[in-house]
Order: sequence, then C-alpha cells, then structure tokens
Amino acid sequence: SIKKSKFNTPDKLFVIIGRKTYSAGMNVAIRLKEKVHATLVGECSGGRPSHYGDTRNFKLPNSQINVRYSTEYIKHMDENLECLEPDVSIGVSVKIETEGADEALDWIAVQ
Repeated sequence: SIKKSKFNTPDKLFVIIGRKTYSAGMNVAIRLKEKVHATLVGECSGGRPSHYGDTRNFKLPNSQINVRYSTEYIKHMDENLECLEPDVSIGVSVKIETEGADEALDWIAVQ
C-alpha cells in the first residue's frame, strides 16, 4: 500500500498538474495530496476542485444522439476555488512549446 511506503512523506511523491487537469484527473491529484502527501508541480488546474461529475448517459429516442449529464456535485474543499493550485508553480514557457521540453518533470528529476 502506498500509505505504508516510503513515498508517503512530503517531497517524495510528485504529481504534475496543469491546465488539462480536470474532472477525474483532478480528483486523483487531490486525493494523492490529501492521503499520501504528494507535492503538486506545474500549473493551475483546468477546472475547479469542487465540480459536477459522476456522469451518466442516455440516447435521445428520435435522433439517437448520446447525451451525457452529471449526477452529483463533488465537493473537495470548503472554498469555491477557481483551480487547484500546485505546490510548486512551473508555468508554460517558449521552451515547452517549441522544443517539447517538460520543465515540471525536469524540476522533479533534481529533487
């Protein structure tokens, strides 16, 4: 179990988050931060920590279009934050966009 491992201490487990982290990905990042002291690295998440989720779907009878809808409000924090903030902020740079570099991963590698 990860709770009993050497990773369950601050600055041993790193989770990269960013503008494409939302929904289930954000749920996992929050749980890892809360349960096993993960350090979040990267950018602010793409969605709010508390959000509507747990989707279901159905097909409209005449058009046969699939419709997805949320069934519950998932509240992770008491505050209504705009995003999940990383513990270590590493923003987008020209190097990331032009060379495909991963500055968050590079930062983690030297820890």
